[in-house]
Amino acid sequence: MNKQIQIDGELFWNIYEYFFGEDAPDGWQADEIRVGLERKIDKMLDREMFTRYKRALLSSERELWRKKYLERRGVLPDFISDTEQRTEPPEET
Repeated sequence: MNKQIQIDGELFWNIYEYFFGEDAPDGWQADEIRVGLERKIDKMLDREMFTRYKRALLSSERELWRKKYLERRGVLPDFISDTEQRTEPPEET
């Protein structure tokens, strides 16, 4: 029963507020729901950052969002190269 469904954004945020608000319910089911909501929020943030990266008009803005996205995903800074700055192909040896 691991089916995906779509719900209205307002309903999603109401559910989020209910489970993370001051009067949030306790118990193992509520904990499972909180974990699921946190995962969904993480996916939504990742998607938003990736979309901003892909749709940015300026290369500097595109590079900024690309780096933020990769940092959020846990890619180490040593592996994040500045792809937008490379304008010439590497020299052949």
